[in-house]
Amino acid sequence: TFNDHWFVSGPPVSVAKTTKTEHNVSIYPNPSNGSVSLSFSSNDAATVAVYDVQGRLITAKEKAVGQRNMSLQIEQAGFYFLKVSAEGATTTVQKLEIL
Repeated sequence: TFNDHWFVSGPPVSVAKTTKTEHNVSIYPNPSNGSVSLSFSSNDAATVAVYDVQGRLITAKEKAVGQRNMSLQIEQAGFYFLKVSAEGATTTVQKLEIL
């Protein structure tokens, strides 16, 4: 019958509530001459990666638990994307300009 195709019998199914940490990051100065400081809102561990506009990975660093600041050095002038990601967390992407 029609109902046989839409209903499944058995125990109820539920989804556990999950919370995601947001890795907000401040980049300064931006634009920069190549030396960039990062300040994080989260104490969680994360991966910080810099990509050029063609999607090539330029550099990547691991942010340790409790680390709130980090420095990056990028030699080549241009536009870049800074990506901060961690397992179980939202991914943050910001634009970075090197003069």
